[in-house]
Amino acid sequence: MAAFCWRVALLIDPVFTSPAATQPSWSLYWWFQGLIFTSIWVIGHECGHGAFSPSQRVCDFVGFITHTLLWTPYFSWRISHHRYHCNHASMERDEVYVPKTRSDLGIPEEDGSNKIDYDEYFGDTPIYTLFMLVRQQLLAFPAYLVYNVSGQKTYPAWTNHFDPNSALFTKNQRTVVLVSNFGILAMMALVRQACRTWGVAAVMKYYGVPWLCVSHW
Repeated sequence: MAAFCWRVALLIDPVFTSPAATQPSWSLYWWFQGLIFTSIWVIGHECGHGAFSPSQRVCDFVGFITHTLLWTPYFSWRISHHRYHCNHASMERDEVYVPKTRSDLGIPEEDGSNKIDYDEYFGDTPIYTLFMLVRQQLLAFPAYLVYNVSGQKTYPAWTNHFDPNSALFTKNQRTVVLVSNFGILAMMALVRQACRTWGVAAVMKYYGVPWLCVSHW
C-alpha cells in the first residue's frame, strides 16, 4: 500500500501544474500515506506484544524492520512499553503519560479558605494552545524516545531509549538496545543517501511529512 501510494504521488507534479491542484493533492497524499505508515508502525507494535506470530523470532524480525523504517528503536521501545502496560496509571512506576502534579505546575493546595482559580492556570491563550497541540501531535513520541518527555520523573536527567546504560534497561537488555541503535544508524545512512540522490525536498515530500503524521495518529 505504501509503495502504491508513493507511485501515485510521483504523478502529482507532472500531472498537476497549478498550485491550486498540487497543494491539495500533496495534502491528500500526506494524509493517506501517514495512515499507511501508522498501520505499519502498529504491526511493529503488535510484534512487540508477541501478537503478530506464535514465533518470537518472527515477531522480533518483523517488528525490528517495521519500527526501524519509522525511526523507532524496536527492542528498546518494546522493553519500556512492556513495563508501561505492567504499571499503567501508576504515578510512581508508569513509563509514559505520567501526568504533572500540583507541585510540577506550581499550584498550591486547595482548602476551605484558599479557592484556586484553575482557569488562571489552565486557561491558555488560543495561540499557545495551538502551539502545544501541534507540538504534542507531531513531536511528542520522538521527544519521549530521545528525552523521556512525559516519562517517569524519578529517572535521571537525559534518560532515553538509545543509551544502553539508561535507567530504562537492565544489564541483560543492553545488547538488544545496541541492536536497535544499529537499526536507527542504518536508517540514518539510508535517508542520507536518499537525500543525496533525490534531494532533501523530495525525501521530505514523499517520506518525511507522512512520517510526522505517524506521531499524530
